[in-house]
Amino acid sequence: MKKLVRNNYRVEVYPPDPWSRGESDEDKHKTYLQAIRKLAEEIKRHCDIGNLSVTYDTAEVCSFCSSLWESPPACCEQAVDEGS
Repeated sequence: MKKLVRNNYRVEVYPPDPWSRGESDEDKHKTYLQAIRKLAEEIKRHCDIGNLSVTYDTAEVCSFCSSLWESPPACCEQAVDEGS
């Protein structure tokens, strides 16, 4: 019999999106980290909370078409040609 389990309760807050500023990927990453760390400090200052962490997800994607990476590459001609 199937059972529904609820866990991993959390509050998610999204900072302003820096992706439209024409920055490099590394600069965008730094901008986002700076923004969410500032938000975390603001939340800690104003709320009595048990735990607060700054995290982000990662994914390996094709540098040509941004599809999820697979090995061997088959997502686009450029990736296939590079892998040959």
